[in-house]
Amino acid sequence: MWLLFAVFVSPEFLLSLILYGFYFFFPSTFDVLGRHLVSDKEVWKYLPTLPSALAAYAFSMSFKIRAPSKERLRKILYEWPLYNLLVDRVYVGILYAVLCFVLSLFLWILGEGLGSSISALLFLEATAVSGVSALTMHEAAQKLPEILIKYCDLK
Repeated sequence: MWLLFAVFVSPEFLLSLILYGFYFFFPSTFDVLGRHLVSDKEVWKYLPTLPSALAAYAFSMSFKIRAPSKERLRKILYEWPLYNLLVDRVYVGILYAVLCFVLSLFLWILGEGLGSSISALLFLEATAVSGVSALTMHEAAQKLPEILIKYCDLK
């Protein structure tokens, strides 16, 4: 139940909905962007690179979130009653990053046949949502040790 809640109540899902909303209300903008993307062969050559790099970064940040560097912080984190919710959110972040990578591969393989506006939408979804996922994981990895030290008197 909580895992499903984390999937639908997340910044990645919100950004995805916003992009679909823009696509619905401003299709001509996506068509113009898509025509530029389709016409530039260099973009298609390196299309999966950014989402794959962001997915790898999100995956590496998940280790820092689940296992802080200091042993005392790890012990406190593992004993926290809501630790499972944190782990679920980490899994959701990884899921979004991997899905965006797969979406970019799909677009890379079939992009020119999909149409320019759909290609632009999928490109923006894959890049922006994986970026938000990586940023969320990065911020969590930075903030978690600060919170544990501040509220657990581990100075």
